[in-house]
Amino acid sequence: MMYTHFSRWFRLGATAGWSSRAVVLSLVLMSSLVQAADPATTCETAKLKAAGKMADCLAKAEAKALLGKPSNPLICVTAFSKAFTKAEANAALAGGACPVMGDVKDVEALVDTCVDDWAATIAGTPPPPCAGTQFPASGQTTPYTADKNDGIAGAVAVPDDGTLEAGATLSYTDNGLTVTDNNTGLEWEKKTSLDSTTNFANLHDADNYYHWSGNGSQETIWDWIEDVNAEGGTGYAGHNDWRIPNIKELQSIADYSIPYPGPVVNPVFGPMVVASLYWSSTSHAYYPSDAWDVDFVNGNVTNNHKSNNLFVRAVRGGS
Repeated sequence: MMYTHFSRWFRLGATAGWSSRAVVLSLVLMSSLVQAADPATTCETAKLKAAGKMADCLAKAEAKALLGKPSNPLICVTAFSKAFTKAEANAALAGGACPVMGDVKDVEALVDTCVDDWAATIAGTPPPPCAGTQFPASGQTTPYTADKNDGIAGAVAVPDDGTLEAGATLSYTDNGLTVTDNNTGLEWEKKTSLDSTTNFANLHDADNYYHWSGNGSQETIWDWIEDVNAEGGTGYAGHNDWRIPNIKELQSIADYSIPYPGPVVNPVFGPMVVASLYWSSTSHAYYPSDAWDVDFVNGNVTNNHKSNNLFVRAVRGGS
């Protein structure tokens, strides 16, 4: 029956001298009227439109803020939240439900992150994927065998790290003065010199080492990070939000495919890398006088007394 109606409509349009495009558009409109969307699809469509409007609103707010004009991104979030609530209520009234209910906060956070990432990309800083950060792989690609309790003499293949290669492949962008981890979105300081004769003259000399906590008259990693954020009046590489990485962040750049004596870090970090112990900002819960560190000779995670001198690398980004 529907085919008959469409054929008749097509002939009438052709007789009236309509263009083929106009006739096709008319058929599409008729089809949408004949086949009303189900509540779930209607809700999904409404939520997509709301997410798009929020992104547009936030992007405009970012642009106003960049120009020094008053902006209120809260308006964007409020309108988005109302639209999501209305979409779910309409689906319920129609006797159905949205594909996902109660997801307003999750989608709101995702859209907000994506807009931030667009702004970062436009500003020249490679951001993490707006879907969120990815857990990096260890870097190991060589499979190893194991002698199991399986009644078979000798080692056999096992689903080890080198076999599965779980996690996102290690990937970095060299920004010149910094290195961006394309999986986590973290931006790392790149050491710019390696000269043991001029230690501390350059904040980014790879040979520089510091206490985690001193005696009140010693240079610590906290004094150093303050200097890095004040460097040149704008902070290192134009940023003043550098910090000491936590232990998980620090270990994330270790490349376990590189054999002893290291350094077990991607060559993108440059030749100015000391294969040694680097401080994290994470204290040892059982021995609070110690803090965790990563040994870039072999990738070991160890702990050291906070009065010891270790190397350090700054990081920025993350949440």
